[in-house]
Amino acid sequence: MIKEIENNTIQITLEFYNVIIKVSEQRDLKNFNLSVEESIEKYFTNLKNECKKYAENSSAINIEDSGTFIELLPTEENIIFGIIGKSSEIKEGVLKRIKNSNGKEINQTDLNIENYKYFLFDIETSKVVVMVNSNYSAFQQPFTKFLESFNSSYSTVIKVEREIDNDIGNKINRMTSVLETEMEFAKNSQLTDSILSFEDDFGFSNDDLTKIKINLQVSNEASVSKFKKFINDKLKIGNNFKNFKVTTKDEKDETEVIDLIKRYLTKKVTIELKSEYLKDSAKIYFKEIKKALSKSLIN
Repeated sequence: MIKEIENNTIQITLEFYNVIIKVSEQRDLKNFNLSVEESIEKYFTNLKNECKKYAENSSAINIEDSGTFIELLPTEENIIFGIIGKSSEIKEGVLKRIKNSNGKEINQTDLNIENYKYFLFDIETSKVVVMVNSNYSAFQQPFTKFLESFNSSYSTVIKVEREIDNDIGNKINRMTSVLETEMEFAKNSQLTDSILSFEDDFGFSNDDLTKIKINLQVSNEASVSKFKKFINDKLKIGNNFKNFKVTTKDEKDETEVIDLIKRYLTKKVTIELKSEYLKDSAKIYFKEIKKALSKSLIN
């Protein structure tokens, strides 16, 4: 989700992945005598060298059978930074949205990331952070194929998995206000009758509903306390909801996102992308996005 707050300040949602590398026992003769550590090291060396070439040449990498491209941006020794998006959107290159059809700069900088996801892969920690974009939902599968394309003969087995949030309990305890709540009831939820009734107004029972979404905002201290108690009941949440995400503020006025069902780790951050950043081939523009992604992996 990308949301322009004011002027050139944009609020973005980040999601996190772990890259798991293993080595198959079936290796070619050239690398058969390599240890597991040596095989993985050689794979990463090849990956970094090849990605550096792609970044220097600004060449798009088409991911086989997925309708997806990846273009790598200026990177560092153990950092792979780039964009991923629909192959149909790269006919004029990744910077095509920097200028409009008249050759003039676009003032609304959020348009430049309309069809793409920015990602940053930290090889040392094997962690990836991705800027969520509702216009392009895929990442896990095409990014796995991207990493596999550099496998060569090192026989590495690659898995890209969503990172689980292990701090949900503490996030709930830190909650001081609820900014946004997205609930989707399970079809056989026992709570729909007590929370909602559509029969009188719409003429159908709650059993007829396949999806219900509600947005709640809570700031009163007593109400927040009751809400905490409700969402701390894992059994009730798990048995009655298909989706339940809460965006909150904590005592430090920091925004936190809590996914109570899938328990995936996400985070909302703000980033300033001034229109003048689009000059000089948008190097500063990319630098600011890269800095925001990198910082999120450290914090």
